[in-house]
Amino acid sequence: MIKRENGIYCGVMRIAALIGIILMSLPVLVVIVYGAPLLVRGVGLNGLAESIELTLVSSLLAAAMDAALLTPAAYFFSRHSASVADSIADLPASIPHPVIGIAIVLALSPTTPIGAALADLGFKVFDTFSGLSLALMAVSSPIYYRSARNFFESMPREQEEYAHTIGMDEVSTFIKVVLPQSIKGIASSVLVATSRAMSEFGSVAIVAYYVLTGPIRAMPASVMIYNSYSYSGVGAAVSESAALVLVGLAVELVSRLLGWGRRLWW
Repeated sequence: MIKRENGIYCGVMRIAALIGIILMSLPVLVVIVYGAPLLVRGVGLNGLAESIELTLVSSLLAAAMDAALLTPAAYFFSRHSASVADSIADLPASIPHPVIGIAIVLALSPTTPIGAALADLGFKVFDTFSGLSLALMAVSSPIYYRSARNFFESMPREQEEYAHTIGMDEVSTFIKVVLPQSIKGIASSVLVATSRAMSEFGSVAIVAYYVLTGPIRAMPASVMIYNSYSYSGVGAAVSESAALVLVGLAVELVSRLLGWGRRLWW
């Protein structure tokens, strides 16, 4: 009797979970259902490939920079929790992202000492691939930090503890013991941060509305979709949105496959 009741409860929970997932993904499903046929018919394709390529490459670069800068912090604070540090790390995720764009404008404008020094070195921020990547790094950094920290917290610690018993310090343990076991987890966190960066609009519209210098010269995908909706109508915007959603879905799927033993489906 107990097994039967547990089976019923499990079935109810599965149905409730499925309904929740469907409701959560409904806007995305609507975009795909309406946009995919338009995409097949060639609506909104003008400049779309370059725009998505720019968005994907700059987002991957931003997430890679997040990994280079924040992996040690994510590991350290997974072992030495600090509320203030966590609050600071999460701050960019809790403010409107146009604020981040404005902060970059204020900090790196050629009229400021830092901006003037960077300009003398040939580093330009506004409407450049570098500026776009910088803005995306800023908005995706909390996502990478939180994902990487959760991964480090989930790791078994027996080997770390053994390393400490034989005299290895924390830095050596991190480099020689933890990092070799963390490649898939870090890669998964990079792709999660990439997905977040690909969806960014607020800071990008201020810092890099149209990328004029760099390896790819185009509008970021989010800006292109906004422009299409404003000036060309819903059709082109929905078609472009469907293309971006499908690319983002592929990135998310790969990040889950690299995750920590999760099942692919049900």
